[in-house]
Amino acid sequence: MPYVDIAQGNDFASLWYITNSPTGHVSSFDPDKPTVILLHPFFLDSTWLDSQFGDPRLNEDYNLIAFDQRAAGRTLSRPNGKQDSWTDAADLAFACHVRYKISVNSCPPPSSPPSRGKNAVAKI
Repeated sequence: MPYVDIAQGNDFASLWYITNSPTGHVSSFDPDKPTVILLHPFFLDSTWLDSQFGDPRLNEDYNLIAFDQRAAGRTLSRPNGKQDSWTDAADLAFACHVRYKISVNSCPPPSSPPSRGKNAVAKI
């Protein structure tokens, strides 16, 4: 099964993902098709997206990928009291940018997060 490993300090997650590629890995994505990342809601996992992965209209025109978030589905992670939506977003950005070499320039710029003070630092 395909996983993306994320480790920083004493924090660790091994994010499981599913694709619509013939091999189940991103290495066999069709470079001529755009890639769509599908996200599942909180308290569910990527099996919630089975109907999207089974839709021939999506499969013919797009590379599809979905990750199980921390503490969901087949993803393995250490319990972390700092887990929030920002962590999920950082995990997804890491998986796309580092593992799959998806260019940051090909993505629209993110909206600014709410200010947490002048010297706030996000730690993952």
